[in-house]
Amino acid sequence: AFMEQELFDEAIEEFLLSVKSESLELDSYVALAICYKAIKKSEEAMRYLNKAFTKVKEGSFQYYSLKYEEAELLQMKGESKKALKIFQEIKKWNPDYRDVQDKIKKLKKSG
Repeated sequence: AFMEQELFDEAIEEFLLSVKSESLELDSYVALAICYKAIKKSEEAMRYLNKAFTKVKEGSFQYYSLKYEEAELLQMKGESKKALKIFQEIKKWNPDYRDVQDKIKKLKKSG
C-alpha cells in the first residue's frame, strides 16, 4: 500500500521487516530494489537486486524479471551499453517481455 501511494520511505521500513521472513524474502528484496530505484538510490537498489538474484534460478521467469530491473537501473545510472546488452539478452529469452523492444530501440538511437 505504501508503494502504491509513493510513500517509499515507509514502504522500505516495512520491507526491511518482511525480508526476515523466509517466505517473503525474495519479494521483499525485489520490492526494496524497486523502492530504492524510485527514490533514485541506485546503489541501494542494486544491492537488494543482487540479493534477490541469489534466490532465483538462472533462466527462470523471475531471473529475467530481475534482469529487466537491473537493466533499468543501469540505464538510470547512465550505463547505456550495459543496459542494452541485458535488454538484448531478455529479448532473446522472450521478445514480447514488457517493453523490451522499445527499450532496445531507444538505447540504440541514443547510443
